[in-house]
Amino acid sequence: MTVIVGMLGVLLMRTYVTMTRIAFRVQQEKQVTEQAVMLTQVVQNLADKMTIDYARYTTEFGTSHLTQMSGLVDTLYLTDGIETVTVETVGDCQQQVAYMTGNGCAVALTYTGQSQIILTQTGRANITPLTFKIIPYAAADDYFADPSLCPVNLGSCLYHP
Repeated sequence: MTVIVGMLGVLLMRTYVTMTRIAFRVQQEKQVTEQAVMLTQVVQNLADKMTIDYARYTTEFGTSHLTQMSGLVDTLYLTDGIETVTVETVGDCQQQVAYMTGNGCAVALTYTGQSQIILTQTGRANITPLTFKIIPYAAADDYFADPSLCPVNLGSCLYHP
């Protein structure tokens, strides 16, 4: 009788441990989803008010950087003509970093002349470095100089970023 009770206890303990792991993982996925939705909303709000700062990419990386990278960048520069906003990942973005200590990757937003605003909480979710796709990935002048940048229709590349 004692052996049967012991075996049932072991089975119940294994089931409890499995359920605890699943609950923890579901909670982590929920937190990642919440932060992804929040981050998407922040970037969308900025994109609604600002445009891509092509001049900043040209100044920092050279005139053909966006074209060579097919528009893929790790830092997003937006401007409204007066103010510039930078969105990028900061911190230690290695996969094996223990994110519970708060030392992992975070997404930061920086307005011109102001300090960084950390948008994601590194202790709640472990993220990888961001990559932004800039479409079109060249300024209007570049498209006029090299029509091969937009093989379909020049108007679709220039006026529908």
